[in-house]
Amino acid sequence: MARARTTEEALPRDIEFHVVQDRWATPTVVPVARVLMAGLADPRVAPAARHQFLDLLSTFVVVDDDDLAEACKDAARAGIWTLYEEVLSGRAPGTALLAYWILYETDPDEARRDRLLETARHLLPEDLRMD
Repeated sequence: MARARTTEEALPRDIEFHVVQDRWATPTVVPVARVLMAGLADPRVAPAARHQFLDLLSTFVVVDDDDLAEACKDAARAGIWTLYEEVLSGRAPGTALLAYWILYETDPDEARRDRLLETARHLLPEDLRMD
């Protein structure tokens, strides 16, 4: 995925039954979340791959298993400034929105999130909804 240059190349492959199984997360979501965050820290990762990384991570931080979700949130918190950078980069509104959703779920500093939204609102899709 990290070497992907197109959306098709960036699609996750072979994670069914390893990372997720019938919409349920397996314990492997935690190390995968850490790898996704590490990938986001690399500026050479193409926008299509970044979007897929964030799409996966956004599902991992809200999985039905509270312990796994919290561990994935911890992985995201460990690289929280990478998520802020993604929102503020202006690369792609959809990708910025995914990063914002993850921040909404993981960053305990509500005032900081509010400042981000105030600063970066023009970089996010107009239909931003958090419900």
